[in-house]
Amino acid sequence: MDLDEAAAPDPELVPLHAATAIDALREEGRFVIGYAGSHTTSYGLDTLLDAVRLAEDTRPAVVFIGDGPEKAQLEVMAADLPGVRFLDRMPRLDAISTLQACDAVFVGLRAEPLFRFGIGMNKIFDAMLVERPVLAAYSAGNDPIGEAGCGITVPAGDAKGLEIAMSQVAAMPPDERRRLGAAGGDFVRRHHDYRLLSSRFLDEIERHRVDSRGTPK
Repeated sequence: MDLDEAAAPDPELVPLHAATAIDALREEGRFVIGYAGSHTTSYGLDTLLDAVRLAEDTRPAVVFIGDGPEKAQLEVMAADLPGVRFLDRMPRLDAISTLQACDAVFVGLRAEPLFRFGIGMNKIFDAMLVERPVLAAYSAGNDPIGEAGCGITVPAGDAKGLEIAMSQVAAMPPDERRRLGAAGGDFVRRHHDYRLLSSRFLDEIERHRVDSRGTPK
């Protein structure tokens, strides 16, 4: 992904209404989880809401950013959850800046056979880039969050496991949460910056131009 400084989260880009909503949830003593993207159960958002319902004793909150075909349905599902807020779609930089204002970030996927070959969505790398612990719910042939060491991954659809993960991250000392978040940002910068990837790609092409005697073909 493009990791130019101009594409990084910026606290100044958090819309006032979003900052106000997050501050109000914190004043209620809630641990705030952010999600940005399309509102559809394909991204495990129903699992997230089920986990919040199970974890109500620990007072988690979720700030949803975006729009999508199932937003109205998700709003109905969340009607009895006082810690859930739905915000409208924002420009990407505003959205990831708002995620950075939260305590943790959620990414998820519904279980699909195709994912046995692995996943690599920009949504996951955006979640790492904001340098907050990532709560992930997916089942795939790879685990980017686990590889980065930046959060906790549970199987797709596992609301109970996600509830436990929420409680674990919420109970961490602030320094530990910062360490997890920093690990995600570092992982993206070291392994998914287009500039580094293009350089490695060109190096690999050059390597294959050299024969076994070390002379150009």
